[in-house]
Amino acid sequence: MIFLAGSLDMNGGSTFLLRIAQQVSPAEKLDIVILSSVIDPQLRSQLEKYANVIELKQLVDDKFTWCGTSQAAIFLPFDRLKIERLLQANNRAVHAMGIFGLVYAYRLARSFGQLKITAGVYQQYEFLHSSAFFFVRQANKMFSNLPAENIIFFNEYNREKYAQVFKKNYAQSVIAPIGVPLPFMHSGVERKFDYGRLVSVGNLVDFKTYNEHVIRTIAPLVTEFPQLRYDVYGDGDQVDYLQSLIAQLNVGDAVTLHGRIPYSEFRNVVGSAMGFIGSGTALLEAAALQVPAITGIESIKTPETYGFLSGVKGYTYNELVPGAELVPLRTVILTLLNADSAEMQQTGARCADKAAEFSIEKTVQGLNKLKLHSKLISVKFSLAFRVIFFLSFVTVAVLDLLNINRKFRMRRDQA
Repeated sequence: MIFLAGSLDMNGGSTFLLRIAQQVSPAEKLDIVILSSVIDPQLRSQLEKYANVIELKQLVDDKFTWCGTSQAAIFLPFDRLKIERLLQANNRAVHAMGIFGLVYAYRLARSFGQLKITAGVYQQYEFLHSSAFFFVRQANKMFSNLPAENIIFFNEYNREKYAQVFKKNYAQSVIAPIGVPLPFMHSGVERKFDYGRLVSVGNLVDFKTYNEHVIRTIAPLVTEFPQLRYDVYGDGDQVDYLQSLIAQLNVGDAVTLHGRIPYSEFRNVVGSAMGFIGSGTALLEAAALQVPAITGIESIKTPETYGFLSGVKGYTYNELVPGAELVPLRTVILTLLNADSAEMQQTGARCADKAAEFSIEKTVQGLNKLKLHSKLISVKFSLAFRVIFFLSFVTVAVLDLLNINRKFRMRRDQA
């Protein structure tokens, strides 16, 4: 199965690929096509130990490789020989991790014949963005046209949400966790932690609103709890906003934005925290280290949470589910600050038990099931459709570059 990834930046999708590749037999290296030039060198070096990392420009006709650095390269002419060999080596199975990967997979099927095109819902709104643009509407339709057997969901709520929006029965779709490797922990050994230290690790992007909520929540608490501090590791377009918020609330001594860290340093940075707040696999990996893990709900507009990961049912833990019971972030943070050592250890142990449900082995089993049961897809698009589709994409891209309409770029934040 060829994985089509938008980038190899230091984010949850890229580290997910690394974990999956590490589980595959060395004799069966994954083929991973990166659709843009956004590639973290260290992550690439790690991934290449277990997978074949292919930049999209390597699959473009030689005359056009010079312009193959952005995801717009999905529209460039193919190097047909290289792609045919790649498809044959992967039993004509192609897995899209996002909207650009899905469009590229459809282009491949139109030009190279039937393919097993599968897609995963790695972020809730990736294929749900409402737009007047032909490109966006048709790309979402490409997803909805896939058989249910060709889709993998990573939590129960997203499967229900997509069934409701597309009016389609996804009972035959695979559900698996976005898994993490479970570290070996010495039972009975008390975890040492820094009292008052809260940590988040992840990209600082608009839909991860919990970073702002934590900063606002701890601001009035630092006088009563002078050891309280919040260490944020990551980068993104929200850095300037969060820095200004820190200055506005006068919490510069308690809140620090550290920038990105290599994935290899995660355990050292997080393992000694009093608590972790986040979404995605970072939350699971922190919980697996027996760190009390507070769910950071994506796109939530209020300073609330589901509480600790241990209280979550099933695989749905970072999406905002209508009607779900929420608790104030302040309440959960105070629970940690007022806990004694035994209570802290018990909370961390319960979070680790829940993290065990998200083992990477279950993810691999789900992907293998997807590969086994997915159906071949035939694609026929008229010349007129292809021209209109491409021109609409260009329009979306130009409006984004001119900062006139960036809604498509921000499609993952639709709360």
